[in-house]
Amino acid sequence: MDAARVRLFACQACGAHYFEGPMAGAYSDLPAGGADALAFYLQQGANIGGMAMRLQALGRAPGTAFLEVGCGFGLSLDFARRMLGWQVRGLDPSPFAIAGREQLGLPIENRYLEANGLDHASADVIHASEFIEHMADPVPMLATLRQALRPGGTLLLTTPAAEMIRPETGDGLLVPLLSAGWHLVIQTAESLAWALREAGFETVSVLREGAQLVAMAGRLPDAAPADAAFRPQYCEWLRQVAKAVPAQSDLGFGAGARLYRELVIAGLAEADEVWQALNGAAQGRWGHGLEDLAAAPVDGLSLGALV
Repeated sequence: MDAARVRLFACQACGAHYFEGPMAGAYSDLPAGGADALAFYLQQGANIGGMAMRLQALGRAPGTAFLEVGCGFGLSLDFARRMLGWQVRGLDPSPFAIAGREQLGLPIENRYLEANGLDHASADVIHASEFIEHMADPVPMLATLRQALRPGGTLLLTTPAAEMIRPETGDGLLVPLLSAGWHLVIQTAESLAWALREAGFETVSVLREGAQLVAMAGRLPDAAPADAAFRPQYCEWLRQVAKAVPAQSDLGFGAGARLYRELVIAGLAEADEVWQALNGAAQGRWGHGLEDLAAAPVDGLSLGALV
């Protein structure tokens, strides 16, 4: 795609933005598991805390049938399986999904979801994070997700917010939000609510959190996510992941670094123990402790994950 010729349009009725032409990249062609993109995602890029908090806030019982469409590596699937006791399943066409299936033993199908491609009434909760922006017309796929929900089920989805497409938005936020060549339609809260209702949902909630829209449809939770109730559970999940994978792996560093951050914020002495473990893992992987590094190692450790 010639970036100089890409044009972005805005709907005068609902404000949704869309790119000229139906071109979209193929996620099956993304870099494989050991690539820099996956290393960055695992070490610091994935907003697993936000995703996990929203899942916990649904208040669903153990045994809940949970489907995640566009699950990527599957971190939120792993949180739901370990900490919530849900029965999980993921769909994603990218090599990230293969890596997550292998490293965490997750039941992820490495494929695209087609319209009408799910069994009816097969899930209690469906999560689709950063998913519908890749579709020129999301309504048929949203209808497929609605049909896959059991009575009383909940659809939870996130997508970039078109409200942030404005001159004062910095390039660091605007460029990934637009993602020309990958994103096709960028929704507003109004357009997303309309699409969900067109797909057959009667109860819909759409909120904007910074540059992201967070939508729920179907059965809505009784209360907003509670940070105080979530953080201990999130930290325990990070501990379990850190113990389950090699300390020197990208996932090991990511889990340890996120746990260290949470413990420092909470003022807990355990943070020093976690830091020492991270330091030892860095020594084993690169031959230098974290405090001895003058620059990031050549294979891509991002020290930003540790602060």
